[in-house]
Amino acid sequence: MSRLALSKSRYCLGERCPKALYLQTHEPELAAPLSEGALRTMEEGTLVGAEARKYFPSGVLIEADFREPEQALLETQRALERGASVLFEAAFVYKGTFVRVDILEKNGHAWDLIEVKSSTQVKDEHVSDLAIQHFVLEGNAMRVQRTWLMHLNRECRYPRLQELFVKSDCTDRVKKRENSVGKNIEALTKMLGENMPPAVEIGPYCDSPRPCVFKAACWAHLPAHSVFELHGTWASTKFKLYERG
Repeated sequence: MSRLALSKSRYCLGERCPKALYLQTHEPELAAPLSEGALRTMEEGTLVGAEARKYFPSGVLIEADFREPEQALLETQRALERGASVLFEAAFVYKGTFVRVDILEKNGHAWDLIEVKSSTQVKDEHVSDLAIQHFVLEGNAMRVQRTWLMHLNRECRYPRLQELFVKSDCTDRVKKRENSVGKNIEALTKMLGENMPPAVEIGPYCDSPRPCVFKAACWAHLPAHSVFELHGTWASTKFKLYERG
């Protein structure tokens, strides 16, 4: 895969901030090390994903890791040819965008796309994640019937682990983004081929939904004592003051 290729995580990063995606691609040395909290969240996500697979005992795991996209694509094709009805980490590529699907479950003559998250509710970022996967699957003639977010059940109590997850139907929310995904891919791919990063001002997205690893690089122009050090002030107010100069 080309280093300019998109993945679902890179697409979602570019949708949040194209400059962050550009820096990740061309100037990765500017990224701050991942915090302990971020690393812990990644570990939790891996554990939750493995637990979710237990709900689909007939599932076939595509074992090639993230460093072997071509092998993952080959394993996925073979599993489909053998008639697998549930796949874990299935790999697909379309228009230079590579995705791995947490769970792909046969539904009649179509498929259900299931994304697993360690959160307890559907967030907007999850819908973006599902939308790019839906786009790539449809581009591979894999008709998607429903799109689901399989997330933790806040009402679950030990030892009733059979109630650990709930599924939220995101089909309608994903369909509303169908027309924008292809355009976003084209725009992000073109942007990555430029010689300079896009001009993107700092904003609330630098910290939401989580702090960006390039924040220090993008905020380096601020003076030692800026409006962002004001205590007891809403972030939105700080940015309004910043924009006024």
